[in-house]
Amino acid sequence: MYHKSQKQIFVIILVLVCLGSIINYMNIVSSPAINNTRIYIPQIIAKSSSKLYPRAHIVLVENRDLATQKSYGYYTFAMWKLYTNFVCQECNLLVYNSSNLCETIDDEGDNKAEQQSCIGYNGTRMSPYWMKVLAVRNAMDKGDEDDLIIFMDTDNQILNANFTLNLFDLDEVKAFLSSNKHMFVIASYWTYWDKVLLQHQPNGYRIPIVSNLFMVKNNKIGREIMNMWWESMQHTTLWEQITNESMLTHWPWEQERLAAFYNSTPHLFHVHEESKQYFQWIYHGPLCCIRFTQKHDIIRSLNETLMNQTRTISKLMSIYNGTTYEELVYDLYHQIKVNRLSSLDQLDLSQSHELEDFWKIWDHKHELS
Repeated sequence: MYHKSQKQIFVIILVLVCLGSIINYMNIVSSPAINNTRIYIPQIIAKSSSKLYPRAHIVLVENRDLATQKSYGYYTFAMWKLYTNFVCQECNLLVYNSSNLCETIDDEGDNKAEQQSCIGYNGTRMSPYWMKVLAVRNAMDKGDEDDLIIFMDTDNQILNANFTLNLFDLDEVKAFLSSNKHMFVIASYWTYWDKVLLQHQPNGYRIPIVSNLFMVKNNKIGREIMNMWWESMQHTTLWEQITNESMLTHWPWEQERLAAFYNSTPHLFHVHEESKQYFQWIYHGPLCCIRFTQKHDIIRSLNETLMNQTRTISKLMSIYNGTTYEELVYDLYHQIKVNRLSSLDQLDLSQSHELEDFWKIWDHKHELS
């Protein structure tokens, strides 16, 4: 009889504790205040995440202060913050600013990015377009082993209709993660990049690669690939000899080195063909297609995309009810922690046997000419 009473008391206490936890949880979730968004919601979502996938780190880099200039990047960065907060529970947003390694130079050109000179590997001077390589390598040091590192150009937008797709549910991402490849790249078969390459054969490049989106596994070989890509600015390629231009400061910049590496060691790369839409999830543009005169189309299209999410995603409806587009973007952008880039002058340039041919594009230049 005594033992039976003890069991009954224990059961009653357990039920009361569970009820208290449920009530506390409901009070947190039901809080409508916009100021509580950054405190409560990400924590609640993170607790529900299961370790079915590696963690993904979406990497963005800029050399401007987007909060004061409010270029289209200010809006796309806010878009990625919304996505990583409320859609992809296994995704982390890593944002870098490279202004500590870049300076404005005296140039009369129309492209502002080409009016800047940045400090690369061991003090090498190059275009800010190269900073995406350094940003991804920085991100790998923050991530765990086998995490997925994804670089996104500033003008990549998530499609409104498919905004709620989880990154890890995309067929292309699942195929890459399940493969023995270490880097996911975009092959540009139909652009000017391709036509220019074909005009200068033989040059050692079979397929031109673009870097508006790429992924790399955070493992030993993935880190070695990024180390070599960053260090490669100290070497001269056959393409530079043909054009008499340095890819450190001229188009296609860092993409030429990536094309060289792909054509040297294609077995390391998972290749996806370039298009205006990637995986029915990302739209690249309009800068890729209709040039700089239409860049504010990104801001206008994101107005529809982001506001639509606040009206359709249940987690967002109570938080951002009555919030304007500009208020939404301001709140999301100012939740982002912006990291300064580390220069990484001391790199481990050791190579696994899988990368033995990685420098072939330079070592055998005499065979290509």
